[in-house]
Formats: sequence, C-alpha cells, structure tokens
Amino acid sequence: ALANISAGSADNTRAVIDAGVVPIATLLLESPSIDLQDHAAWLLANIACENCSCVLHAGALAPLLRLLDSLCESTKSNNTSEQSLIKTATWLLSNLCQYTDSFEIVKECLPRLAKLIKSNNEAVLRDACWGVMYMCKLSIQEVLDSGACDTLVKLLMHSSDDVTCVALEALLAIFTNGNLEQKKYAAITCRALPRLRFLLHNKKEKSTDSTLR
Repeated sequence: ALANISAGSADNTRAVIDAGVVPIATLLLESPSIDLQDHAAWLLANIACENCSCVLHAGALAPLLRLLDSLCESTKSNNTSEQSLIKTATWLLSNLCQYTDSFEIVKECLPRLAKLIKSNNEAVLRDACWGVMYMCKLSIQEVLDSGACDTLVKLLMHSSDDVTCVALEALLAIFTNGNLEQKKYAAITCRALPRLRFLLHNKKEKSTDSTLR
C-alpha cells in the first residue's frame, strides 16, 4: 500500500517520507524475505523519483549494492521472486543514478550496472542501460573505463527493439557529451560505427528510427 501511495503525487510521497518510512524500507532491503526486499526496493524507487537525496541519506545505496551483488547469479534463475526482485532493485539503482548530480555519491553503482547490462532479463537490461546513460552524464570517462561501452554496442544487435533503443540512448550520451577521444573510443575501438550502420539499414520499427533521427 505504501508503495502505491508513494507512486502518487509529490504530496503523497512527502507524507510517506515524513512518516519515517524510508529508514525502515532501507533496513528491509536486507530482510531474509525476498517479497519484503522487493516491496522495499519498489517503495524506495518511487520515493527516489521525488526525493533521491532522502533515499541516499538514509543509507539505502550500500544495502542495495549488497543485494544486487548477491543476485548477480540469479539473473539466470527461473525463480519468479528473484527475477522480480532483481528487476525492482535495478530500477531503484537506475533512479538513484538519475536523480543525483554527483558521480562520487553513486560511483559504486557503475560496476554493478556494467554487470547488469549483460543480463538475460529484458526488463533488467532496459533499466540498467538507462542507469549507464545517467552515469554518462556524470562521468563519461568512468563509464568507458568500466567496459560498459563495449556491451552497449553489442546490445545494438539485441532482438528487442526496446533494449536496442535504450542502449542507443546511452551511446548517444557519449557521442553528444564526450570529448573527441571519448567519441573515437566509442565509435572505433568499441566498433559502434558498424553496428550503427547495420541499424540504419535494417531496423524498420518506428521506435528505433525515431531514436536514430
């Protein structure tokens, strides 16, 4: 119920924060119950959209990273609860990267995102790619050093156009905001140009075409 309330208006989110829910949800990220962890991550992801600093100040990032580390192997699991949890946790991670303006605060997110964009779960891939794009806006060089660019280029060939488009958005953040050397690294070293050429000639769906334009 609290997760639904927090997804409402800004006033609703503020009421949830004022009720002291954020520290409790942060503790529940380390609950032995997967369902409680999932609900807590969902609640914090909603709150982060309105007040990311509140979630970060409550210390939610550290247990979230530990949770994701423990779930890394679960990306290959067929366990429905684990699949739901890693999707929600990745969404929370992406939101924390989106709504902060300091790379230092969220720098430990990058190694996890670099792993998550290799997931077999499409929803995880999408949110992880968004997270990488947000990290590009904070430090392109750190993203390149993490090896994420190589994976993003490979995702341009993904069977899902939704994943392709988000990977392309992340690469565009590099090409738009990077310096010349960073752009050359993405285009040549990571072989983005051949993949982009393929997309231009073979992708017909409107979602991809609109992004390329």
